Amino acid sequence: MFNYVSPERQEKITQFVFTEDKKLALYSGLIIRWALSNMIGISADELLFHSEPNQKPVLFPKSNIDFSISHTRNAILCCLSSNAFVGADIEKNITAPLEIMKYCFHPEEIEYVKNSSLNSANFRFYEIWTRKEAYTKAIGTGLSENLSSINTLNSYYTSNFHTWSEDDYICSIFSSQPFKHFSVTTLSESFISSFFFSNHISP
Repeated sequence: MFNYVSPERQEKITQFVFTEDKKLALYSGLIIRWALSNMIGISADELLFHSEPNQKPVLFPKSNIDFSISHTRNAILCCLSSNAFVGADIEKNITAPLEIMKYCFHPEEIEYVKNSSLNSANFRFYEIWTRKEAYTKAIGTGLSENLSSINTLNSYYTSNFHTWSEDDYICSIFSSQPFKHFSVTTLSESFISSFFFSNHISP
């Protein structure tokens, strides 16, 4: 499956130490190819990508389609849009490191998390965290942005975020345009493998 992704992604995959992380990085590349192929009607092996240093990859030649992908602990989240810049983030809902909030959460966000039950605080932490990640991915800065200056609870962003829980994961998507249509498709590892093998995609 390694040869089905670009040389740039292959290089990124080899930089990971753990097999699980290598696999997630590989399947992230495969999923985005499947999704874009279905969206624009081009064979997955004909898709080309380009990225500037510290910027997320984009289709080449330039297209109006924007996409973002995130992976964590056996799960991958991918989003695409034909009319907006988008960013995605997914995190497993494990015990939240609440102590880091003072470094990267806006004061209003900190209060939002603290003024809740223990179970709710965990969800609210990852709700805020995934929104921050999704937002900074969409605008292209990543976590180099001053995170504490971003208030994801601000009413200005209300229609630009979509956050939901899926099994033990919390997912967030940010769109530069308010959401008008939104749908979720769940894929299995076997589905992606079958797509590339059975459709005779050229590695």
